Amino acid sequence: MIDTQLHPRRGSNVEMTNWTIELRKIGGRWLVDSALPTAWFPREGSGSGNMHASNDLLPQPNLTKERHGRIGAVWFLVPGAIGVLLIGLQIGLWIRSWRRNARAYAAYARRAL
Repeated sequence: MIDTQLHPRRGSNVEMTNWTIELRKIGGRWLVDSALPTAWFPREGSGSGNMHASNDLLPQPNLTKERHGRIGAVWFLVPGAIGVLLIGLQIGLWIRSWRRNARAYAAYARRAL
């Protein structure tokens, strides 16, 4: 891996940049595997003193609002309500089946006499 800095010609409108170049030896020759720009510097005389690096392009932490990983009660209520409905449905179907069987057994017992 090579880190290099490319300087433009004097008077050029191109910025000075840093590059990270990764090389791989294949068949006795060194070939470029990847080349990534890692920093950009302002042009001479541009009046801008801002250097931009590849880390500037990464997601930055949100310092205005701190969150501590707490989840709201809704995340417990919704799955809980679904679970109660599923269990309630099974209990309701079991009661309906039990009552239907009890009526059928009572009707059969009356007819057999």
